[in-house]
Amino acid sequence: MCLSFGFSAFMFTVGGFGFWGPALIQFIYDTSQTVSTIAFGAVTVVCGIFGTLIGGLALDYLTVRWAKSRSRLFVASLLSAAPIAVSWAVGVGAPWVNNLAGFLAMLTIIELFLLMSTAPCNVAVMDSVPASLRGQAVAVLWAITHAFGDFPSPLLMGWWNDTIGHRWSLWICVCWLIFGAILWSVATVLSRNDVVNDDDGGDERDVESKDVEG
Repeated sequence: MCLSFGFSAFMFTVGGFGFWGPALIQFIYDTSQTVSTIAFGAVTVVCGIFGTLIGGLALDYLTVRWAKSRSRLFVASLLSAAPIAVSWAVGVGAPWVNNLAGFLAMLTIIELFLLMSTAPCNVAVMDSVPASLRGQAVAVLWAITHAFGDFPSPLLMGWWNDTIGHRWSLWICVCWLIFGAILWSVATVLSRNDVVNDDDGGDERDVESKDVEG
């Protein structure tokens, strides 16, 4: 559950960014719709490609490197928590940058590290349950993600835009990542003693990990 609700916090920010990002750039930095859309889209595409690739490669590398001492579940949980914490740390200051170039530079860092968590989190969810339940685990993950993540975030950001302003709305959206960082850090701690399975990378699980992380 820590992994699933952590991913919903991840998708809260991603969903809010995806829906309101170009409009917020246009309003805050007084740019045209074309410029804001192209700039936001370019950053997202580049970070999406390289972020997910780096996250997957890091997971494979550390899983092999720590094969004798740490399970893949632990590695995947760690690689979910660490990048999202970096995104949060950088992101809390991004809405207050007064020039577009500086904001886009910070947005690049935020999205790059944020999307590095995608592959590790999905692997962690599947490794936290027996192989026979992995399909159900992914289904539960996405049900929770939509219910508490990318469904409410555009609605809430629209309300925040009207009530407290665009910069504060963006700030809250970025700060929401702290919930993901905390929950995924808890998952990392809980999986630190997970059983290492040399055959398939993690089908055997401690009972505690199954119950808490699923």
